[in-house]
Amino acid sequence: MRHALLPAVLFSTILAHAQGDLCTNAVLIGPGLYTADGPSTGAGATQGNATNADWYAFETNQPGYITVNSCVDGVTDTRVLIHTGTCTNLTQLAIDDDGCPGGFPPGNSLVAGLAVVPGVTYYIEWDDRWSTDGFTWDLMLHDCPGPYPPTFSTTDSSVTVNWPAQPAGTLFSVELGPAGFTPGTGTLITGTVGVDGPPVTFTGLTEGTAYEVLVDVNCGQGMSIGPWPVTTAGNPLVPNDDCIDALPIACGDTVQGSTTDAFADAVAGCGTGIEAPGIWYSFTGVQGSATLSTCNAATYDTRINVYTGSCGNLVCVGGNDDSPVCADYTSEVTVLTDAGITYFVLVQGYDGQTGDFALALSCNSCAPPQDVVASPSDTQAIVYWTSANASGTFTVEHGPAGFTPGTGTVVSGAIGLNGPPVTLNGLTPGTDLELYVQEDCGGGDVSPLVGPIAFTTLLDPVATNAFCNQAAAINCGDTLLGDTNEGLFAPAPTCASAAVSAPGLWYIFIGTGEDATLFTCDQASFDTRISVFEGSCGSPVCVAGNDDAVDCPGNTSSVTFFAQNGVEYLVLVHGYDGATGTFLLTLSCAPPCANIPTNDACTGATPVPTLPLGACTTPTAGTNVCAYGSPLPNPPCDPWSNIIDVWYSFNTGDTSSHVLTLEAQSAATLNMAVYTDCATPAYIDCFTEVVGPVTMNGLPLNTDLLVRVWNGGGADAGTFTLCDQAALPTAVADLSRPVLGAFPVPVSDVLQVTGVSPAARVADVLDLQGRLLRSTALRSSGGRAELPVADLANGTYLLRLDGGVNGSVRFVVAR
Repeated sequence: MRHALLPAVLFSTILAHAQGDLCTNAVLIGPGLYTADGPSTGAGATQGNATNADWYAFETNQPGYITVNSCVDGVTDTRVLIHTGTCTNLTQLAIDDDGCPGGFPPGNSLVAGLAVVPGVTYYIEWDDRWSTDGFTWDLMLHDCPGPYPPTFSTTDSSVTVNWPAQPAGTLFSVELGPAGFTPGTGTLITGTVGVDGPPVTFTGLTEGTAYEVLVDVNCGQGMSIGPWPVTTAGNPLVPNDDCIDALPIACGDTVQGSTTDAFADAVAGCGTGIEAPGIWYSFTGVQGSATLSTCNAATYDTRINVYTGSCGNLVCVGGNDDSPVCADYTSEVTVLTDAGITYFVLVQGYDGQTGDFALALSCNSCAPPQDVVASPSDTQAIVYWTSANASGTFTVEHGPAGFTPGTGTVVSGAIGLNGPPVTLNGLTPGTDLELYVQEDCGGGDVSPLVGPIAFTTLLDPVATNAFCNQAAAINCGDTLLGDTNEGLFAPAPTCASAAVSAPGLWYIFIGTGEDATLFTCDQASFDTRISVFEGSCGSPVCVAGNDDAVDCPGNTSSVTFFAQNGVEYLVLVHGYDGATGTFLLTLSCAPPCANIPTNDACTGATPVPTLPLGACTTPTAGTNVCAYGSPLPNPPCDPWSNIIDVWYSFNTGDTSSHVLTLEAQSAATLNMAVYTDCATPAYIDCFTEVVGPVTMNGLPLNTDLLVRVWNGGGADAGTFTLCDQAALPTAVADLSRPVLGAFPVPVSDVLQVTGVSPAARVADVLDLQGRLLRSTALRSSGGRAELPVADLANGTYLLRLDGGVNGSVRFVVAR
């Protein structure tokens, strides 16, 4: 299906054919419609899964937004990337594969509402990931981000359409009709952004039916991309085929189900991937846990996924594919639940499989032990788990591999007093064992039994300080020899880049009110990690951590932090990805730096004002000299590096698109990540080796966000500036450009036009294919004009004043 595309600049721009095959010979272009001969030569693609690319460059003399798309092509499967920086050091701003309406096929690409500013070159790359064929594409420049792509939520009788509510006060129109409908013949909702929508909802629709939606916001350019396909929920053959139609079940129920006639579910995986059509159930949680099972009760390879939240915003709780206690690849999952909360359950299959099943739900107000791990030495094993129960008792039963519960050796105690963790003593070296863990909340309320958990004792004894409660003392100036081959694995929080994934040895020291530096730098035979904690062995709290320190050969480690006087610190030396070996651990102490940045910690983030696009004349100055590393886990874009960071904050306001410009002064190459809050920092995105403006789209409105700026510290630390820009009202470059309005919607005979410039002289009417239907002289008074349209057939049209110079607006004729 070809999709209608109405860029205002389309009608005055000649189709262009030239392009470069390398970034260095990218053709400089302006807004318009272009044809590319196809990315077939030059080997200039930037992505590892592509070879060739067609390159263009764009520069703007006014701040605004661009939309780059091949939706108008409708044939060739494309992929587009947009970069800034230089051809030898590009920064990717956006990438899209199948973002146009309809997705794949045909696989046309769309990057919409990307903020652009003067003085920056934007490189547009169309690569050969999927095709080397020629194609048509369009570049539009507009004043506001636009509503693309819209998002949809559906029920079996309604469709809700949403998009960022910006710019406030502008006019919008949303039209819905059956798939393939003629624009102007559908159901229309119009209004003012921020007053009447978004979102907007169409009701009274038919279950399981395909519709199309056209969305337009008056950005002064008349841009339009669509229609966008959407299908109402529901399946006449399967009543609970969708989340919103989930079949309620109760604790103790066993229900029969079949996915044979179900449709695929467009939801995120949870514990397992989503690979087959599924059907939905819901239940109300108790304070404790719930076990959902198709164990030995299905005709196919099942999967179970459990969510909370809402059908429009599902939050993963847990999932299972093949339970070790079930036969024939059937499933069982136990999740922690809260009283009164609704949980949604998707039963689906592996690799497209469907069939019949029985789903059983059992609930328990005494939650089962979670994350059970056994860490064995030669004659002992430490058993770790997480308890969700505030009080009660536990039992840990162990025995030879394959033993029957009830016949093993039992260790019991009070939760929180005697464990977790629990130490099993008197074991035989080199023996295969299993264990089970259960908790008793009192009054006959007993958790499900967790196990078997298999483990094997070591042949040789471990070091004394393999155990946290027997940590070896280390003092300022000491260098101690250790060998993690004699250590134990101990689950612990991830401090900075130092996730615990290998056996380690423990050390302890008392803070002196100075900077403490712990290092294995060039003093180890393996890839080391160092984690530093406060608190107890049972409840360690991260202080600092490091994996690979700057200028430390062999991926060895060094970490510096302020050690408060009299505070006890626990230090774990361990390795990357199971690595073990010998090391020397040195502790040096020195007076702290005199100029620690005030925004060294997340809670002290420095506010950054939001400036208009193109007006970064007063950036915020910053430095990470004398900063400490954060104990927060490293962001995904830089998982192992030493991070010496400082923090900033900005508010998104009424625009979801912001441009962050980070420029190094005396600092070496800098990196940047964006988070939501300090208490439980939720990562949004991150960027390494930042060399130009970074555009972030789709941010939540009127929300405080945090920016983490870092490099490796030491000689790399230094000064920099940070600027946040967005499309504030003062950033509209050409205030004389009218923002046209047109009513009534729809119109039958005479169109009323508002916002008409006194300079406007000619009114052009064009159809959806960009063909000029008529051109008439315009007479206006007080910014208003009338335009007869009685001769036009039902449909959607574009009104353009003076070739678009004095504005464009879409209108609908219907009788």
